[in-house]
Amino acid sequence: MTLEELLKDLALGELSNFSVVDRNDPTQIDEKSLDKVVLYVNQALTDLYTKFILSQREVIVKRKSPFTEYYLRPEFAQSNKESTVPWKYLEDTEHDKFDGNFIKILQVYDSEGQELYVNDYEQPLSVFTPSFDALQITDVHQSDRFFVHYQASHNKLVTKYLDKQKVVLPIFLHEALKYYVTGKVLGNMQGEGNTAQSLQNMQLYEAKCSDTESKDLVRTSVTTTNTKLIKRGFV
Repeated sequence: MTLEELLKDLALGELSNFSVVDRNDPTQIDEKSLDKVVLYVNQALTDLYTKFILSQREVIVKRKSPFTEYYLRPEFAQSNKESTVPWKYLEDTEHDKFDGNFIKILQVYDSEGQELYVNDYEQPLSVFTPSFDALQITDVHQSDRFFVHYQASHNKLVTKYLDKQKVVLPIFLHEALKYYVTGKVLGNMQGEGNTAQSLQNMQLYEAKCSDTESKDLVRTSVTTTNTKLIKRGFV
């Protein structure tokens, strides 16, 4: 669904009785409230993409001695023309940019296609993650390139071109998304009744997520947005 469709659903449904809806057009979020509601949509998507692996991507780390730690940050991407760092070791392209929508490292492969252990001190060829977005490669490795498979977050949505932006989410999590946004909107309003409804919606959100996890639905929702591993024959 598009962001426009999501906001319309919220205006006609969960938020229909609240001031964030345009009085002159009940199918629209009021312009003064639009920034805040879209902010909550982004927060909800970030939380859902963190709870569940909904997007997996890959970036190539080009190793260079004597460096041992490599940060998965946009300023180190070769496609980043604005970055002034002396060495850009993340190999990407203009058509497949490393955009920084990074959550955590999932798997690491060497240049031979061998999956490496991660954070296993008993394995001599293990790589390590000293921080959530850093990959540490010790001197025992011979490869000069490492293929990092990582959990990615949703693209950030903005208040312009609402009909052009896609909310990429499995249909069974749409309800959870709406619970979260509604909870945040009501939590920002004064009054004990709004506070109580806010808490109720956040509880419904957590319950929906728990139900999704218990039914193992997320296994069918994983989408690989980069197919280099498959193309190289990696499984």
